[in-house]
Amino acid sequence: MGGLYKAGGISAILYIILALIVPSLLVLIPQYDFKMDGPALLKFIASNRIWWIFLQSLVLESSILLIVTFVALFAALKHINKSYAAVGAAVAVICQILFMAYYPILLGLVYLNDQYVAATDMQQNVLASAAEALIA
Repeated sequence: MGGLYKAGGISAILYIILALIVPSLLVLIPQYDFKMDGPALLKFIASNRIWWIFLQSLVLESSILLIVTFVALFAALKHINKSYAAVGAAVAVICQILFMAYYPILLGLVYLNDQYVAATDMQQNVLASAAEALIA
């Protein structure tokens, strides 16, 4: 159990660090505007492709750290009240799994960006609408 507790603690600390770093990365990039529309976002991704993929991967992978933390919390709290600990851990882990299931859709913006760059004006309008639908 000591290894699980240690892994849970380290995962929690790493998650907190990532939770502070990832939003900072968005703020530090001067061109990023939180209110971008579809065409502007696709142009931004085109000019910052590697950075965008790295940032989105950080967000997605940090959920794994939380799952490890919640499993460790269950193991630590099951002696106090097994039912509450199980329900809390199950809800928390399921929320993270659902987040991980949905989040790759946002990585689809990279695919849309690739299509947008090579598209005609008419196709670009369609792809921009698709990007706006994803970020909505």
